[in-house]
This record gives sequence, structure tokens and C-alpha cells, in this order.
Amino acid sequence: MSDSKFFNVVKIYCRKYVIFFVAGIIFLFAQSLADLSLPSLMSAIVNVGITQSGINNQSPPVILPEVSEMLTKFMTPPDVIKFRAVYVPLNSLPEKSQSKLLTLFPQAAEKQVIALTPAIQNRNEINIIYQRACYALTNAVTTQAKRNFSSNAVNSANAGIIDKDSNSKYSQSVLPNIDELQKALPNLSAAEIGNAVTIADKVPELTTMAATAQWNRLIYQELGVDLAWLSISYIIRIGALMIFIGVLSISCAFVTAFCFSQMGSGIAADLRNAAMTKTMSFTNVEIDQFTPSGLLTRITSDTTNVQNFFAGDLRNIFYAPVLAIGGLVFSYHVAPSLCWTIYPLFGLLAVIMITMLIILSPRFKLAPKLIDKMNHICRENLNGVMVIRAFGNETFHSKRFQDANLLLTQNNLVLLRMQALSLSILMLLMNLFTVGITWIGAEKIVQFQMQIGDLLAFIQYIFLIIGGFVLTTLCLVNLPSVLISVSRLSELLKTVPAVQDPIQPVTLKKPVRGEIRFENVCFRYGNADEDTLHDITFTAKSGQTTAIIGATGSGKTTLVNLLLRFYDPTSGTIFLDETDIRQLKQFDFRRQIGYVPQQSKLFSGTIEENLRWGKTDADIDVLNSAAETAQIRDFIEHLPDGFKSIVSQSGSNFSGGQRQRLAIARALTSQSPIYIFDDSFSALDYLTDAKLRKSLVSYAKDATLIIVAQRISTIRNAEQIIVLDKGKIAGCGVHGELLRHCLIYREIAESQNMESENNL
Repeated sequence: MSDSKFFNVVKIYCRKYVIFFVAGIIFLFAQSLADLSLPSLMSAIVNVGITQSGINNQSPPVILPEVSEMLTKFMTPPDVIKFRAVYVPLNSLPEKSQSKLLTLFPQAAEKQVIALTPAIQNRNEINIIYQRACYALTNAVTTQAKRNFSSNAVNSANAGIIDKDSNSKYSQSVLPNIDELQKALPNLSAAEIGNAVTIADKVPELTTMAATAQWNRLIYQELGVDLAWLSISYIIRIGALMIFIGVLSISCAFVTAFCFSQMGSGIAADLRNAAMTKTMSFTNVEIDQFTPSGLLTRITSDTTNVQNFFAGDLRNIFYAPVLAIGGLVFSYHVAPSLCWTIYPLFGLLAVIMITMLIILSPRFKLAPKLIDKMNHICRENLNGVMVIRAFGNETFHSKRFQDANLLLTQNNLVLLRMQALSLSILMLLMNLFTVGITWIGAEKIVQFQMQIGDLLAFIQYIFLIIGGFVLTTLCLVNLPSVLISVSRLSELLKTVPAVQDPIQPVTLKKPVRGEIRFENVCFRYGNADEDTLHDITFTAKSGQTTAIIGATGSGKTTLVNLLLRFYDPTSGTIFLDETDIRQLKQFDFRRQIGYVPQQSKLFSGTIEENLRWGKTDADIDVLNSAAETAQIRDFIEHLPDGFKSIVSQSGSNFSGGQRQRLAIARALTSQSPIYIFDDSFSALDYLTDAKLRKSLVSYAKDATLIIVAQRISTIRNAEQIIVLDKGKIAGCGVHGELLRHCLIYREIAESQNMESENNL
């Protein structure tokens, strides 16, 4: 099926569900953003809450004057000017800002700290200046301490003394308090300070951040801040935000699932209704084309596939790319140095998806055909189960069904195994990739090129990216099946029945007399080499009985199908009260006919409900009159529930004769101007047949009666008997005339042990 056909179907059946679709998409994107924000928050907990003790800013809100003096020695003159411009005395700030800072830093007032101005514009630049100064100072002091430690260690070794406290003290990366830093600073030469500043300009940012975190902890401790509580409070705050976003994501997922399931269920319901409505308009030509089992599969299985697509796959089609693209963008933000590792993964995933599509697409195309075949065999076996058992062919037909079932099972097994295999491969790739990323990321963490939280967040984003590819793979794997189902439904819905209502229908004049006239009617089935009916011309007048008789295959049922307009004539015209029936709406035309089919069809429900098929508003008097004429009233009255008695599916709880008489009563209930009985008396005994025909003449004295029969005794009193032979009218007249002049009629009579000479 082409994409245009697919989207035409989507357009037609999605209009009424556009609100659900738009709402679902909005909440879907909200869910995606919520899912993508969680790894970043987890990274913040690790990087800030744990590693930096909850200190979120590189340049602290307040700083000790002595620390500021030390740090400015390790800044360039332009940086010193910028730094001193943004740090001012605490008492120069607004009272609200002072109160806020004093709450966080209890000893800030007595230490006479300087504070960062609230309206700072270049915070990032100040952060960089501060980080480099912290690293330069730390590096210079640490280098000096290590040099002194090495010298003292040599002297102590020469004297035979080992100073363990000194070893522990000077092996730290920074001195333990500000006083010792102030004592160590004068011992640094200008060259050493300049060298430290030069080195700080070249080291990676993460390296300077590590030194800055140590300085900030030192400053916060000097100002009386409880770093443990600061870390815990930050973790609790970010954790609560993560819980809120998680609940928001779940809520959005629920609303999205609701919207798409409503849309999927509604579209499937509309498709089923449309498919069933279209099927009900089909003639035997279209039903033979699609086959009953094929129609059943399209209305049930194919619509279910479409429902699953709109309810699940369509959501994933939008959700998966957002996850994959968003994960790629966010992962680049948290760990740009690792993003190159994603490209090989993309290549492998693309190969897997393409391979899956190549292997599975033919299998998906084959599946509906196999289902149709199995349904056809199953339906045939169930309908003919008595015949199968009577002839002892249970083994053959069971084997026939098993073969069809085996083909379908094997096809489904391939589909399911390949899907399971693809998911297993994707999970393997995910785990192997995680191990590789962890190994590479660990090296970068050791080299101060990455933080632990960023590595964890990057791995989470990789999971989201792979998850997006998994969802995309599942959608692409299921897409051929959905497209095939849509194609089959589209083919069904676009099929134009052979019999159509006119664009401008004619209205019958009231009252309808019911006179039927065939004028030079010929009919040929679509693939036939010759006509089934040839030049049929006759008139069935109202108030009279027109009987049709002939050998098997003579065209009797075809003629009735033409009269009911189940087919249109190949040539010629059929008139109802001088109006071409093709100019009438099918519904209006068939309302004028009470029809009894050759095989009586009853429907599950009650007897009353079945009889009212002929006329939905018929009262109990009409039902009684019709039942009495059909010789079934006594039977109904003897049932425990009378007209309320249950009719099982197909009327299987009644005998053949009872079903036939109920079908006749249903037709008579319609009180139509035309009654058609298509071999409807064959299951009746001769006595019941005679009584029914006698009552029928009285009940429908003003109606047109058309009786198709095999028994001459049923039609011998008809005002007009038409004898068909090989699709042609071999004779037309009353019983006596036909016995004298129609050889075929006489042969039929003789075959039924009727002596023609007694009727001359």
C-alpha cells in the first residue's frame, strides 16, 4: 500500500480524534522532557551534593578579606580589578541580602567578610578568575610544602628521625587552615607565583574546579557553616525535585496512554463499523471476491492491528526520536568528550533495524493470508461438521486444519523469535557499551577531564538513546503488518459494490401495487463465458401467484437475486409498477418485499424479535396472524414462553420445518405488496404445505406472490407458472396448459408420479 493510501485512511478516521491526538502529543513531549532532565539532576547530586559538599557556586557568595588578599596575588592585574569590583563589604549590601547571607554564614558579621554583589553580570567570568587563582595558590603552596617536606625528610633521615606527622601534614594537596596559608605565602617568590599563574591558565577546568571545591569548603568552615547539613539539604532538595519530575513523567505517560488508547479504540471502532456497513452493501460478487473468512479477518484482526498501532506504536513513533535526539543533545552537554562513542552504536543499531525489516517484512505480508486460509478451513469445517462426521472424514479435515495452522504457527514463530533476538542483541549492545563507556570515563575522571556525576548522567542518556532505538525498532518491525492491514481495509472500504443506488432516486407512487415486469432481461456472471439468463420477459401481477419451476441449474435462484436486486441485469429492465427498479433506492425497494430464502436463516434472540424483522413496529395481532398463516402458531403457543421463547444461533434449537415456517411468518409480518418464496416449502409435509398455501392466498390476496418451487403440487394452482430451462423460459401458463404444451413441465410432473392424462 502506498503512503498516500495510508494517510488517506488516517485523515478520514482521525478527524474526530484530533483533540486526543494533540493532547497526547503535548503530554508526550512533556514526559520526554521530564525523562531527559532526570539524569542531569542525578549528576548534580553527585557533582555538587556529594563531591562539593552541596556548595553550588564556584565563586562563593562571601569571602574572607585575608583570603581575597591571598587570591589576588595569583591573578593578573585586569583580573584583580574585575574581582575586587564585584566583592564589596557586607554592610554595603541591602538589608534583605545581608540577612540572607548571615542566615547561611553565621560568623560572616564578626569576620567582616566581603560579599558578592547581587546584580553581578559576569558571574561566569568571575568564576573562571576565582578558579584559576585557587588552583594557582594551592599549586604554589603545595609545591613549596612538598619541597620543604623532601628537604626535612633528607635531614631527618641523616639524623635517624622519622616525622610521621609531618609526612601526613605535607602530603595533603592544600594546607589545613588559612593561618598556615598566610604563613606559607610570604615564602613564595615572585617567580614561583608567576609560574603558578601560568600553569593555572593551561590546566583543564575540572582540575581548577577540584582545587576551588577545597577552598570553598575551607571558607565555609571558617564562617561556621555545617558542611554535612549543607550537603544533605542539597541532596534532599534536588532529590525532591527528581521525585516531583518523576511523578510528573508518570502522570504525563498516563494521560498520553489514555489519549492514544482513546484514539486507537475509536478509530478501530469506526473502521469496524465502516467495514461492516460496506460489507452489508456488497453483492455476492464482492463477497466471493473477498471470501467470508477474508472479510471476517479484515473486520477483526486487521482493525485490531490498526488499533494497536494508534494506541501504542504511533505514540512511540513520536516518543522514540525525542528520547534519542534529546539524549544525544543532553549527553553532549554533560560529557562532550565521550559523544564520539555514540556513532559506532548508531551504526550497529541501524544495521540491526535494516536487517530486521528485510527479514520480517515478507513474513508480515504473508501472515494475513495464512490467517484467512485458516479461518476459511475452520469455518468450512464447523459449518459442515455433521457431514464430515457422517462420512467419517474427521481425520482428513483435522489434518487439513493442522497443516494450515502449522504454516501460520511457523510464520509467527519466525516473527516472534526475530523480535526476541533483536531485543537480546540490543540489550547486549547496551551492556557492552556501558562497560566501554565506564572504562573510558574512569580514565577521564582520573585525569580530571570529567566528573563522576557527568559519567553517570552520560550512561543514563545512553540508555535513553538506546531505549529510543529499541522503540523505533519495534515500531519499524510492526509497521509492515500495520501497513498491510490498512491496505486490506482500504481495499475493502474503496470497493464499489456492483449494485449502486441512483444519484437521483425515484419515489414510488403510493399505494404500491407490487406488479413486477421483466423485459428482455439477460444476466451473466462476471467471469462466465455466456449468459446465465437469456431474454427473460414476463409480468407478475398483483393479487396473483406467479410460480417459477425448472431443473437444478436452470437459473431460478439467479432470477430471484435479480428481482431482489442482489445483482443488476446485464441487459434488459425489471420494473416495479412501471418504474425501473434501478431508479429506486435499494432500501426503499426491498421494503416492498417479504422474502423467504431457500435456506431459512434465523437469528439469536426471541421468536418475537425474529418475526419483527419483517416489521419492527408490528403488534401482537399481526404476529399472531402471520404465525397462523405460516402454520406455526400452535407450535409457538405450546412453548413455555410463547413468542418470548429463545431462538439459538441460526435457529439450531428448531427443526428444519419449524425454521422454515418461522421464516415464512417473518416475511408475512412485513405485510408487503410483494412476497417471494424461494423454494420455501420443501421442508414441509404435503398436508402442512396445502394448509399454508390455502391460508396464504387469503392472507396475501392483494399482494404479488412469486413462488420458486421444486414440487408441482405446490404451484399447480398458480395463475402463472414459468418454466425455466438453461436460463431461458421454456413455457409460461397455467398447470393444465403446460402439461399439454410444455415437454419439460410434463417430464417434471411425470417424475413426481403425476399422471398428466388425469389433468388434461
